Amino acid sequence: MPFTTSCPNLIRPLIRQSISMKRLWFLSAILLSLAACDPGEEACSECEDEITPFDNSTEVTDSETESFHFIHDVPSKGDAGGVNVVIEIPSGTNLKYEVSKESGEMELEEIDGESREIHYLPYPSNYGFVPQTLLSSESGGDGDPLDVLVLGPAIEQGEVVECKLIGVLKLLDSGEQDDKLIAAPLDSEFANYNSLPALDVDYNGISTIIETWFTNYKGPGEMVSQGYADTEEAESILREARLGYTMGSFDGEELKSDIELR
Repeated sequence: MPFTTSCPNLIRPLIRQSISMKRLWFLSAILLSLAACDPGEEACSECEDEITPFDNSTEVTDSETESFHFIHDVPSKGDAGGVNVVIEIPSGTNLKYEVSKESGEMELEEIDGESREIHYLPYPSNYGFVPQTLLSSESGGDGDPLDVLVLGPAIEQGEVVECKLIGVLKLLDSGEQDDKLIAAPLDSEFANYNSLPALDVDYNGISTIIETWFTNYKGPGEMVSQGYADTEEAESILREARLGYTMGSFDGEELKSDIELR
């Protein structure tokens, strides 16, 4: 089965459970200490010294429970041999979200203090990235994790979906390379195809719709298409980006060169 989950939701209950166990331990210690005293007497000084009220300041904070990092803590390879994609923008929506490279959390992009909204038709596909990847500008990337367009119905933001690559759209964004891998969830009907030309035979116009959208949504001339490349090139870009993650850096923060890719 494909690996599909909102990863932070798996972690937070465990943290909350540990907090509850901590409170229970303190309460048990207090009851045991009181039981050792004579009920007819005031609490002895020894018990008073040993009993320490629970300090709420020692609780796990919200920032600690949300320390999950979508880029670093999600494996790039799926359990079934596909590629994992973290969904940032569901298809059919207009708000531009992305994962922060510093915090690893979903953030709504802003321009001049205003939320960034795409003033065009909604996204024609789900938009996300491959975790544990980095393609530098020297290698034809933009210094970010690899962008991926996931075909099919809308997928909830923050979901991790195991996919199959079927091509790549080669784009220039204001003159800089900004390629988009094209992928299909392993459990979707689109995963039965190994290339975009084969997909277009049965679903005429899909590649044209995607290319038209990305070369127009920012305005005339901002995004220029260099056409599509095949699955082999998409896989090559992915391999290079996985290697780049082990050797590169995000905003000056060097990553360990001996990191184990997952």
